[in-house]
Formats: sequence, C-alpha cells, structure tokens
Amino acid sequence: MMMQVHPIRALSTNYIWTLCTTDQTIVVDPGEAKPISDFLSSKRRNCDAILVTHHHQDHTGGIRQLQKHYPQCQVYGPYLQHLDNTYHDISKLKEKKIPQLKQKIAIIHTPGHTQDHLCYYIDGKLFCGDTLFSVGCGRLLEGSAESLYHALETIKKLPRDTILYPAHEYTLDNIRFALTIEPENEALIAHKKQVEMLCKEDKPSLPTSLELELNINPFLRADVKNVQQRVAKLIDTNTLTALETFTALRKLKDQFQ
Repeated sequence: MMMQVHPIRALSTNYIWTLCTTDQTIVVDPGEAKPISDFLSSKRRNCDAILVTHHHQDHTGGIRQLQKHYPQCQVYGPYLQHLDNTYHDISKLKEKKIPQLKQKIAIIHTPGHTQDHLCYYIDGKLFCGDTLFSVGCGRLLEGSAESLYHALETIKKLPRDTILYPAHEYTLDNIRFALTIEPENEALIAHKKQVEMLCKEDKPSLPTSLELELNINPFLRADVKNVQQRVAKLIDTNTLTALETFTALRKLKDQFQ
C-alpha cells in the first residue's frame, strides 16, 4: 500500500498532515492533540511517530498529550528542550531512516521563519511547515531575508512534480497580495478562481505542487524580470537583484492589508 497523506484541521488555520502506511501513522506538526486523536480513533490507528518542523507552539502543542495517549510514539525534529528522552534531535542530519517508514526522510535545513526550521522530503512530498506556503512564504521571525531566500532556492531545486504540504491555510490571502505584484499572471488568476471554489466548499486549498508555485508564488519568482521591475517600481528604486527583490517582497507582504 502506498503512503496516504490526510489533512487534519487544527487551531484556526493549521493543517496537521498525517502520513498513513499499511500499519504505521506519522503525524507532522501536531499543534493540538484532540483532532489527531479523533482522526486516529475513527480509522482505528495509533500515532507511531511525530515529525516536527520547528518549535512554535502551534506546531508542537499536542505532542505531550499524544505521547501520553500513545506511549510508543517517537518524536523527531529540531531540538525541543521541553521534551523528554522519547525525543530524537535530527537537526544536524541530512537524512534519517526511521522504523515507522520504508522511505528515507531527506532533511532540508530552512532557517528564516525560525532558526531551527526543518523541511522533510519523503517520496516526492515536501512537508514544509512555515517556510513555504501556497503563493507565499513564512514571516521572518528569527532568521534573515537572505537565509530564507537561500532556503527557498534549495526547495526550488527539488523535482518540479514535488507535492508541497505547508502547515497553514493562507492561500487566498496570499493570492490577493501576489496579484498586486503580477496582476496579469494568467496562472495566478486561474488559481484564484479554483481556490475560491474550494473555500466555498470548505475544502483545503492544499497540498500544492512545486511546478504550480514556480509559476504563481512571487517569493519563488524573485529572479523573474517583470517581478523585479514591479517591485522596484513599488519601492521607488531602479534595479534590484533577486535577493533584493525577495527582501522587498517580504516587507511589502508584512505591510499588506
């Protein structure tokens, strides 16, 4: 049986991605425990492992409760000082083989949103936490624009058919901002209609694909000439490099209403 990925909604905008193989269940970024326990009970499954992308509470808040309920559950991620010895710090590794999965996990270090942020690439799927969203990227809460830019450049080198699993439902708001940068981007306009339809039906706009995001996500398009020219005009300057464009985009998005 192939690995199936299920979205579990939590808190206000979070998705807790749940990877199900024939007999194992791996949960990514459990911000709260109850929706996971409800899902697992309905499927008659256990929580066998947890992957954590970064230390924020909306990604880790359910871990202790899940460990109490599922004592065999192993936790993997960046260093989290509040967890006990059932926790595995994998922040210095480039890949990890865990007993709960046949596939190796490639670990991509993506500082920017936080300094400890990790993304996990498993069998053509990228669990990217708060580093990359559909049509957006994470806020710079601990790292620099330069570090996040280089993290996204690393992600851009993955196969174009990579499926992306961000941790938040921010897509429609991100599209509104992206249209101020590329108002004539036909792929972006078409995606807006699709996402609006999904939202009306109360369906997730995620996952997305790297191929689509390369065509519509301004934060992955800072090297595109018309994006650079548009951003330069918005901040009243002449020419910008890709990094300068990205840095300006992040500031513009922070101010966007």
